[in-house]
Amino acid sequence: MKITFCITYHNQENFVKDSLESIFNIDFPIDFEILIYDDCSTDNTLVKVKEYQKKFPDKIKLFANINNNETDLIKRVSLNRLYMAEYASGDYIMFLDGDDFYCDKSFLKEAIEIFEKNQKIEAAAFNFEYIFDNKKKEIFEQKLKTGIISAKEYISKEYYTPAGAMVFKNTLTKDSIQKLKRIKNFDDNSITIFFLQAGNLYYTDKPIYTYRQNANSSWNSKNKTEQILLNALDYKLLSDISPMLKKEILKREFPALKYIYKHRKNLINELASNYNQYLQLSANDVFINRLLNWKNIKLKEKIKIFVQFQIYKFKAKYL
Repeated sequence: MKITFCITYHNQENFVKDSLESIFNIDFPIDFEILIYDDCSTDNTLVKVKEYQKKFPDKIKLFANINNNETDLIKRVSLNRLYMAEYASGDYIMFLDGDDFYCDKSFLKEAIEIFEKNQKIEAAAFNFEYIFDNKKKEIFEQKLKTGIISAKEYISKEYYTPAGAMVFKNTLTKDSIQKLKRIKNFDDNSITIFFLQAGNLYYTDKPIYTYRQNANSSWNSKNKTEQILLNALDYKLLSDISPMLKKEILKREFPALKYIYKHRKNLINELASNYNQYLQLSANDVFINRLLNWKNIKLKEKIKIFVQFQIYKFKAKYL
């Protein structure tokens, strides 16, 4: 058996040592490989990665500065991960952001034991700790409890642990990778929900992953309405990725859909200078797009949106 670690870097020279050393320090019960995608770094990230590749040429495969014309950050990083996934030869797979690292040495042994004991487990999930703006580490206060959790429960109850803190059975195929490339979203929740199509997860309540966050990140720099809007857009996106879990995804994302529906008359003001960007982003989601364009659509369209919201509300509550 083998596990594949997929790491994405972009101008993260100060974190290369932490991320790679945290992998080499793991107590490995199986073989492993490390796939690295450096996305056009202009600092010394690539230099530092190549130093490690020189030391461990049989373990590290590097993909550097491959042309990716996507400008949206989440879509761009998603395509980078999927590019690596095409070359992953592991029976298991993990995804690591370049500024994060593992903070436990024994978790992989535990994960393999979990998989061997229960063939229906598709993901071994763990807790994580986070560092906000390079300050003190804090352990995330989980709602999850140690044990088997069904995919439907995990999704519908809005449980969360980052994809980086999960070991997945590698069920990616050429066809599924091509589908995900068309959708252009393979990031955190969408990673987890993709793999949970095939089965349940087992959660162990100990932190194994250190997650760096800062106030200027692409997520934290957005205002409340922007963040909720992106969650609302996730309903269609995640449903396209995992259609068999569509009901549970609706339950997970309905609070965001409800918020955007209730704020429809003022979205143009709440989104301010980014309004046109989100209008374009929602082009393939009729429900959200019409809410964003509420003042300009006709009464007939408004009635359709009202009916659609009532359908969402009913399904989220009763199905």
